Amino acid sequence: MSVLNDTGAEIGANLVVMDDPSTEGGIKLPTGIDAAIKGVTLRAIPDGEWGDIVVASGSTVPLKYAGNVTKGDRLMPQTDGRVAAFSVSAGSNASLCALANESGVANDIKEAQFTAPGVSRQG
Repeated sequence: MSVLNDTGAEIGANLVVMDDPSTEGGIKLPTGIDAAIKGVTLRAIPDGEWGDIVVASGSTVPLKYAGNVTKGDRLMPQTDGRVAAFSVSAGSNASLCALANESGVANDIKEAQFTAPGVSRQG
């Protein structure tokens, strides 16, 4: 899907993004762990330019990890677009954006299975 980055800064590759309601066709980095994730960047999208994101549920995508992740972990977004192993307190919500296909540590780029956009889970 083609989207516009009008955030004022480049959005890096291998990050999850959400809709930016202030810009027609726009995306931005998640505003919190419960943001409705729209897709994954495969390449950096410079500010003011259009780029492509993966939006198809079940797609294998490279994602940048925010911490220690074990193969099979459910992944949730961070506000910098990286993903972390799902961990929230009881009664709190977070988006479930992928399932880890590979183990890794912070800043590794590893394959994961993207889940349906907007999926949420409660701790």
